[in-house]
Amino acid sequence: MTIIKDAIDHLTAVEDLLIKLGPIEDACEKAAEELEATELALKETKKELADANSGLTKMHLKNLRDYEESIFDKSQQAKVLDAKIATAQTQLDTLSIEINSAATRHQQIEDSITSLRKLHFG
Repeated sequence: MTIIKDAIDHLTAVEDLLIKLGPIEDACEKAAEELEATELALKETKKELADANSGLTKMHLKNLRDYEESIFDKSQQAKVLDAKIATAQTQLDTLSIEINSAATRHQQIEDSITSLRKLHFG
């Protein structure tokens, strides 16, 4: 009878242990569900981060392209301005030569008039 009684006591202890394990099993199940939800949220967050990073890279490339285009445009504008400056300088040089020539002719005419006055009016 002791074997049966020991078996009954043992089974009763196991039953008590199973009753105590019920909430632990439930807690483990809940923790597993929460872990799965957290891993899913983490995976989604990583995807969003990768998308954001990709977006930043695209934005960076667009900004770089815009900057390079701006530099090219400014370079072209500088070339046009250099050509205009060269043309204006050429025109200025031409005008300076013409003015000097006119001033020389004017002086020659005045000298001629003075000479003629001295010759005729003494």
